[in-house]
Amino acid sequence: MYNNEESLILRALGDLILLLAGGNLRPHAVRNIRARFNLPLAICCPTQKSAASPRSFESKLYTPRLALVVCARGLTRTQHGRVLREMCRKLGLALLDSNHNPHPNVLIAAVVGERFIDPVLGRYKLLKPGFTCLIGGAA
Repeated sequence: MYNNEESLILRALGDLILLLAGGNLRPHAVRNIRARFNLPLAICCPTQKSAASPRSFESKLYTPRLALVVCARGLTRTQHGRVLREMCRKLGLALLDSNHNPHPNVLIAAVVGERFIDPVLGRYKLLKPGFTCLIGGAA
């Protein structure tokens, strides 16, 4: 079952965009996530606990084709997480909390384990309406 769900998530996120909010910029981690999910772009939005404003990532939530937001909760201020959650809810974006910047395989397991499959697939259908056959619908 997990392999089917993993395959579904990988296909749904392919060609879409992922936002990593929190912590410091780690180019190798971003490259690994992009490669594993076949993403054209993974936006890394570093935040620091000393920076009080969540404005650094707010505008990036309006990126076209953004499918999933990952918040490294242990690397951000509590207020960043609250604001990010509120903005994602308003925009209909799936927000996955993580204690750190996750490894790609951990990220897949978290999407499956936290039951984010439906929100991610819902976003996929919204952004790629002609590809409903991926999730079993009729075109």
